[in-house]
Amino acid sequence: MKVGFKRALMGLAALVVLALGALAIFLLTFDPNAYKTRFEEFIYERYQRTLSIEGDIELSMFPRIGLSVQNISLSNPGDPDDLFASIDSARFAVAIWPLLSNRFVVDHVAISGFKAWIRRDEQGDYNFRDLFEGTAGPPEPIALAPEPAPASENEPVVGVLKEALAQPLAEGSVRPVEPRKEAALHVDIAGLELKGGEIHYLDVKRAKAARLVNLQLNTGRMTFDQPFEVSMRGALQGEDPLADATVEIQALAKIDPLLETYSAQKLNLLVSGQVGPLDAKTLALRGNFAYNGYSRMVDASGVEMLVQGATQGERPITDLNASLTMPRLKIDQTHSEFNIERMSLRATGGLPDKTFDLAFDAPRLSISPDAAEGEAVAGTVKLEGRQSLGLKLAMNGLGGNAWNLSLKELKVDGSLKNGETLMLVNMSTPVQWDVINEKGSFSAIKGDVAIQDTEEPTSTFEFPLIGSLHADLVKDEISSEINAVLNGAPLNFNFKATELSDPKLRFALQADMLDFDKLFPVAKPAPAPEAPQGEPAAQAEQAPDDKKGGQAPAPDKAENAPPESIDLTLLNDIDVAGTVKLGGLNVRGIEARNVNMSVAAREGKLSVNGISANLYEGSLTGALTADAKNQFTAQLDLKQVAMGPLLQAASGSDRVSGVGTVAVNLKTQGATVPALKSGLAGSARLQVRDGAIRGIDLNQTLDQVGQVLTTVLDGEGPDLKTGFNLGNRTEFSAFDASLAIKNGVADVQKLDFRTPLLRVTQGKPASIDLVENRLNLLANVRVVGAGGGEGQPNLSALRGMTVPVLVSGAMAVPEFRVQWKEMGGSLVKGAIERGLLDLVERHAPASPAAPSQPVKPGASGPTGEDAVKSLGKALKGLLGN
Repeated sequence: MKVGFKRALMGLAALVVLALGALAIFLLTFDPNAYKTRFEEFIYERYQRTLSIEGDIELSMFPRIGLSVQNISLSNPGDPDDLFASIDSARFAVAIWPLLSNRFVVDHVAISGFKAWIRRDEQGDYNFRDLFEGTAGPPEPIALAPEPAPASENEPVVGVLKEALAQPLAEGSVRPVEPRKEAALHVDIAGLELKGGEIHYLDVKRAKAARLVNLQLNTGRMTFDQPFEVSMRGALQGEDPLADATVEIQALAKIDPLLETYSAQKLNLLVSGQVGPLDAKTLALRGNFAYNGYSRMVDASGVEMLVQGATQGERPITDLNASLTMPRLKIDQTHSEFNIERMSLRATGGLPDKTFDLAFDAPRLSISPDAAEGEAVAGTVKLEGRQSLGLKLAMNGLGGNAWNLSLKELKVDGSLKNGETLMLVNMSTPVQWDVINEKGSFSAIKGDVAIQDTEEPTSTFEFPLIGSLHADLVKDEISSEINAVLNGAPLNFNFKATELSDPKLRFALQADMLDFDKLFPVAKPAPAPEAPQGEPAAQAEQAPDDKKGGQAPAPDKAENAPPESIDLTLLNDIDVAGTVKLGGLNVRGIEARNVNMSVAAREGKLSVNGISANLYEGSLTGALTADAKNQFTAQLDLKQVAMGPLLQAASGSDRVSGVGTVAVNLKTQGATVPALKSGLAGSARLQVRDGAIRGIDLNQTLDQVGQVLTTVLDGEGPDLKTGFNLGNRTEFSAFDASLAIKNGVADVQKLDFRTPLLRVTQGKPASIDLVENRLNLLANVRVVGAGGGEGQPNLSALRGMTVPVLVSGAMAVPEFRVQWKEMGGSLVKGAIERGLLDLVERHAPASPAAPSQPVKPGASGPTGEDAVKSLGKALKGLLGN
């Protein structure tokens, strides 16, 4: 027996030696390069991709099969010139004995010069998808919901949940997961080292591109369904979005392609640099993350995220400091489960004109097909700057289940402070949401709005409101109705939005009274005191931009600031139409009644048509337009309007009174208010009857001109008070004017101003600078009546003559100057014809030969020569010499 055992043992040893010898001979004579073509053909037949191995495959010996390859590339499907990935060189060794047990054990793998070009097409598919197709795995489990309300015949079936309704399973059941199919070959890699890698990413669907370069990757032992350490470092670069940042990742990873499960435990992600609009000093993400592709489940724990830096763009943020902590988050779409614990979000930073502080806390939320419950969710938003905004959000009483969610109360408290005006808003409503039918509502909105002046707490405007809002995502629409009571008058606002991906909004606003001055009050400058009769213009009414005494006021910082730009590009993206019907409207002091208009904003243009209103005992009609290119037009007609009250409400001064008809047709274009003024063009017509102009008394001025003829004979020069004075006024029976406007300057083409004694027409110059708010108008005043009656000046000396008066300076306080040079010749000629020499003789003293009274010693009376000299001086003054 011992001999037999020895012989068997020797035979077995000889067999092993022969096997090893045969294997050695095989390895020594085996040429792996002979299989390159066959392997390339296999890849092409299996994936329709072209594999190219340009370098030789070098083979090492026992105990491990060592392979080394260079210059490998793999194309995308169907195009051998469109590279998917390439490797400059790779070295790895395969253990022989594990192959006998169907295990592919690879020793340390070293790859240099790896490059990959990942692309996502217009349908959202990636160019590596085919490499993973055909792998056995369980079908996707689907949770079922209760039967929804019957859909209309043409209603589309949407969502994964609705697909489940067609499955013949009991309510709430879950499709069983098939047992995992074992892989034909287990892969076990002792470690991977990658140097000089590059990953290029192109998203054709979203037109985005980025690349990860200088990629360094090291891992521990890698095998499916077993955790392994991974460490990666690289540089993220891109142009759209802009990227230039370093990226570092450490994690304990686990992957199982068969079941599509992936996890990263103890993840530590660090990013520093530019990533899109974010310029990150620090972006850190830590925590444990897991994803199941079949059940579409995300499970995270110990999540901490910190962002410090700034953002770029139209609204840049400086000193950004944000943090997010979340001990637990679980989202299981298949089983309709959502769980969150102690989530806390904090963010602070600076906007161009304000700072912000944001906080949001969700202690516990749990949603499942069985129940939905949780603790109160709270959030606050604070904005501090020229305007201060504070919002407080609270959600209480979560109930229902995953198919029908409800909130007992959604509450919003807010405050907005602008200057001395404070607006307070508080609203609350219950909330319902039907997940299956995708319907929801804010079923009972109620709240209060208060507007108050912080300097005058007793001046408070309050109004309550109630309403509702309904959403139906299957029908793709949202509708709302809001009712409020303003100043005891009801207001109703309805709107409906359809095609929510590119919404079309239709609305109707109806109110008995809408007072914007109370809703959005603005600080009004204190009215300037009116100058009494005879006071100089410097003491008259002054506007904030008036120049007093011919000297400009000290510049204000706000005046030196660049004008704010006007951006109407939003009109390119909206589709809004509606009607407005108001019993009364107050806007910046102007009062109107029975206001009607239709509003439409679509395709980059805003149109306000059909404007009609009763305005200060008259009527207003017209239309307004604006477009995304900042082009504006206005066509307005005012008929039989009381001009005094209208101007008093609009400007604080009734410079012109009477019953007027005004027609305005204007257009302009510009990105700022000064630019709009400079581009103003069009026409304006004015007709006013039986009124008055404040600021000058033409009758008094011409009476003074007549008196000059007498005063100069006594050796005095003309001294006329021609300054602007609100205490003076000129009554008229008719005032007609026609203006042609171009580049912000209005040329007075027609002026017809009539009083019982005067007729006024325009001369040259005759312009109004609307940009600088200045006048330069020569008014030819012709005397048609002598006057002299009770309360009337005596203009008999000027009857039939024309006196030019130049109106110039700031429109708020213009100056009126008699143009002596323009009137002197005709006036003197007419005066001589009417007996000026008789006036001279009447005022000349008696001859020294026959004095009427004795002359005191040492005194000398005026002689005829002195009177002639006085007349000469007067004539020189009248002639402007």
